Amino acid sequence: MLVSVGIPFYNNQATLLGAIRSVFAQTWQDWELLLVDDGSSDASLKIAKSIQDSRVRVIADGVNRGLGWRLNQIATLARGDYLARMDGDDLMHPQRLQRQVEYLTEHSDVDVVATAVYSFNYENQIQGIRGLNPLTQMSAKRVLLDKGLIIHPTVMASRDWFRCHPYDTSYPRTQDRELWCRVANESRFAKITEPLYFYRESLVNPKSYLKTYWRSSRLNLRLLKTYGIANLGVVGTLQQMGRIPFKMLAYQGLTWLGKQDLLLRQRNQLLIVEEQQEAQIVLEYILTYPIPQS
Repeated sequence: MLVSVGIPFYNNQATLLGAIRSVFAQTWQDWELLLVDDGSSDASLKIAKSIQDSRVRVIADGVNRGLGWRLNQIATLARGDYLARMDGDDLMHPQRLQRQVEYLTEHSDVDVVATAVYSFNYENQIQGIRGLNPLTQMSAKRVLLDKGLIIHPTVMASRDWFRCHPYDTSYPRTQDRELWCRVANESRFAKITEPLYFYRESLVNPKSYLKTYWRSSRLNLRLLKTYGIANLGVVGTLQQMGRIPFKMLAYQGLTWLGKQDLLLRQRNQLLIVEEQQEAQIVLEYILTYPIPQS
């Protein structure tokens, strides 16, 4: 069964090769890889074109169109029965594709399956684990109350599901939460509560992170305006909207104090020594996996 892996990338020259290695390192080898450039100005496109394998397709038009647009493009171009997405600065666990294909095959009533993740930084050091809570039910209400319900780049679904449910490109960020809210009542979601994805996080540039967070917060307000009243009621919507400015101020205060690492620690669960070592071994295996490159 063919799986399409879609990696939209923008100026990821430092990390893209690792992301590609993680695809080649999969135990499930019946895949195609779509490397979609979003108008990079660095060497990312050159790196993508250096891969010499008939399963790899590179798509580039020189224009920066945004993540949502590129994800919709990937769904249109995909040839696989299933489509798995990932980001150009992350890594897939070697068993990711196999475990998700098996899950969707065994649970024909499930449309989308996500996974838990290892959090790691730009020095390739494991920082923790996230997303271990099982996904027992999915509703627009729950999405609005818990934005970390599904970690976006871990999802896999059928190619046709993605084609039937395109991302709203008017959301330059939080396009995933908008989609989950829109389809929650007609699609079934599930999660494999094991870390099958390495999610890169770093606050080495606090000002940039803060700017991104503020943009996301404004779009979350828009989400609440669109879906809030129908799912949370007027009072619940106003309560959620009221929390956003306070969180924005808290994030800014921590950044000014140089305590921005607390933002990551609060989201991640620490690993015991043995778990940390095991994750680091898998990480090193991926980053040294040989790939056909000119």
